[in-house]
Amino acid sequence: MQLDLYRLRIWIYGGLTVVVASLVILSAILPWWTGDVSSDLIGHVGTIKIYQYGLSHHGFHNVGYAFHLTADETPLYQNVIAWIYIATITGLILFSARLKAKKGSWLIGSLGFINIVYALVAVYVVIAGRLSDFDISLQGYSLITTEIPLSESVSMYSSLQFGFYLACIAGSLCIVLSLLRIIVLNKN
Repeated sequence: MQLDLYRLRIWIYGGLTVVVASLVILSAILPWWTGDVSSDLIGHVGTIKIYQYGLSHHGFHNVGYAFHLTADETPLYQNVIAWIYIATITGLILFSARLKAKKGSWLIGSLGFINIVYALVAVYVVIAGRLSDFDISLQGYSLITTEIPLSESVSMYSSLQFGFYLACIAGSLCIVLSLLRIIVLNKN
């Protein structure tokens, strides 16, 4: 009977690692930051979206050319590196469930910490730093002065998105799993 409970705990813990790994992938697919651009005459001009893997030019032709964002579009090799990071961290989260208690606990906790730091640096250093070059706030309304060939004012409402928060949640859950691992997988 006690062995059956131990196996059940192993399966539950393994299932939780699969859930956390899925959250990491989902956070990469969802946008981390968006900026809705509008003007007085035209109304809504378009939306700029930044993902974990970078800024994609797809879907904001008018906005992208107006703000010279084509120069900020993430190059293909950086997209590939970002997806390699996502695949590696996801694979290592899953692999950590196969390791012995202390090694597995250390690995999944470290991965959670790395994922949180990655998300915070990406948003509050990289994205916020580049937005400040355009005098755009990370969150909220900004009046934009740029070389758009329009005579009316242009504004942007920007906000952090669920993908960013989900990356932080997934990292936090990794740390929680690392702390619970020794308790959950203890044979006694």
